[in-house]
Amino acid sequence: IQADGTDGNCVTFVLHDEDHTLGNSLRYMVMKNPDVEFCGYCITHPSESKINFRIQTRGEPGAVPPW
Repeated sequence: IQADGTDGNCVTFVLHDEDHTLGNSLRYMVMKNPDVEFCGYCITHPSESKINFRIQTRGEPGAVPPW
């Protein structure tokens, strides 16, 4: 996993070797958090097995984990 474009409240994770199975279920669980404003994913190309997974929060504590 790598995070790109981190600004505190919005981050995009790149998940390698994954597909819709993980992307859709992860999106569903993240959206249950009331602090999450937007969560979505896209598969860059059908021949690539990676997901761009984006989380945007309303404010604190932010989308980026403290680790």
